[in-house]
Amino acid sequence: KAYGVTDFKSEEPLQLNSQFQLASVSKPITALAILQLHEKGVISITDDVQKYIPELPYTGITIEMLLSHKSGLFNYMYFCDRFWGSWVKPISNEETIELICKKEPDIWYLPGRKYNYSNTGYMLLATIVERVSGQSFIEYMAKNIFS
Repeated sequence: KAYGVTDFKSEEPLQLNSQFQLASVSKPITALAILQLHEKGVISITDDVQKYIPELPYTGITIEMLLSHKSGLFNYMYFCDRFWGSWVKPISNEETIELICKKEPDIWYLPGRKYNYSNTGYMLLATIVERVSGQSFIEYMAKNIFS
């Protein structure tokens, strides 16, 4: 069963297939998916992120840096708040990457230099899982982790 509402204004009830942000709860399972792909030899954590997301306008960032919050990237959530045109429709990871490529926000520090908790890194890791597996993140998780 599902309990609660999707929105306090509309009071639309939650359904079993309702989707919403889980915040950082999903980071450990995203890391698990990346490490599974690494273990299978599909990717290497020392690979540059641009190998899988070639349109990304930042060089020298490895998958390992994303995993350990050392990419130097900005927080996409604050960035998207300024440029995403809808508060009703959530922005997808692919739409976020398109917006990043269009606006090219500055990095906060050089990759690998220091730790800074990064939602952006984990959004990119989820995108890598999708691109290399050929499955949506939901499908990958269902088949390779939850089942």
